[in-house]
Amino acid sequence: MNRFQRFLTDTEVVLTNQVGSNAKLYWFRRAVYLVLLLKMLLLWPELKTFYHHVVDAQGMIVRFSFSKVMFWPPFRPFVQLWWCLACVIVAMGMVFAAKRWLSIAVFIISLNYLSLFYFATNSGDKLLNFFVFALIFVNENAVKGQVSWILNNATVLLLKVNICGLYFLNGYGKILKPSWWDGSFMAQVWHLEYYTNFQLVPQWFSNPVICLATSWGVIIFELGFPFLIWNRAFRKWLVPVGLIFHIFIAAFLSLPDFGLTMAAAYLLFVDKIGKVWSLKNDGNKKKRFNPEPLP
Repeated sequence: MNRFQRFLTDTEVVLTNQVGSNAKLYWFRRAVYLVLLLKMLLLWPELKTFYHHVVDAQGMIVRFSFSKVMFWPPFRPFVQLWWCLACVIVAMGMVFAAKRWLSIAVFIISLNYLSLFYFATNSGDKLLNFFVFALIFVNENAVKGQVSWILNNATVLLLKVNICGLYFLNGYGKILKPSWWDGSFMAQVWHLEYYTNFQLVPQWFSNPVICLATSWGVIIFELGFPFLIWNRAFRKWLVPVGLIFHIFIAAFLSLPDFGLTMAAAYLLFVDKIGKVWSLKNDGNKKKRFNPEPLP
C-alpha cells in the first residue's frame, strides 16, 4: 500500500509540475482539426456516392447513434447541407477558442466521417478520431494548481504514450517478418501501383541496398523512438527526423492523411512551443492562454 501511495504521489507531482501542455494542446487542436477539415473537403465530391453505399448496406432504418447522425431519415434529403454545416463547425473549432460543446460537436462529426467513408478509411483515420476525442477533455485556459491543469498534462502524456506504443508495435511487427530483414518488402512496396506515387518515387529507391537500408532504418526508428523521445538530447533530433519520415510516407506512399496526422502528433513533443500567463490588471478577469507563434 505504501508503494502504491508513493506512486500516486509521484504521479501527481509530475502532472502538477509539467509546463507547456496548454500551448502544445492549443497548436495540436488546430492541427488536428485542420487535417480533419481538409479530409472532409477533399472527399466532398464523392459524398453522395459513399452516402448511398452506406444507406443501401444498412437499409432505411438506422439505429440511434451519434456516429450515424447524418443517416437519420430527417437529414437524408439535406446531406450536402449537413456536410457543409459540419465543415463550418470543424473550421470554427480550429479558428476560435476551445469550447467543450464545440469539441464534442467536432468529435461527433469525426465519428460520422468514419461511418460514411469506412470503405476507404485507414489507421490514420482512426488515430485522428482518437485525437479528436482526447481534445474533449482539455482546457487550454487551465491554471497551475487546478484539476483541469493536471488533466491537460495527463492528456498530453497519454497521447505521447499512445504514439510511442504505436511506433513500438509497428516496429515489433516488422522485425518478426523476414521480408523486412533483407529489404524485399520495401522492394515490393515501390512496385505497388495502388499504393505508391510513381510520379515522385525515384527509380533508385528500388535498389536492393537502398531497400535494405530503408527497411532497417524504419525498424530502428520505430523501435527506438518510444524509449529515446523522453530524453531531451535525443528528442531534438528525433522530432525533425520523424517529421521527414512521415512527409516521405505522405508523398511517396499516397498516404497524405496519415502523414499529416502523425505530423500533428509531433507538436506534442516540441519543447517550448508557447507560454502560459495570466492577465493581472483586474482580479475579476479570467486567466487566459496566449500562445507564442511557432518558430
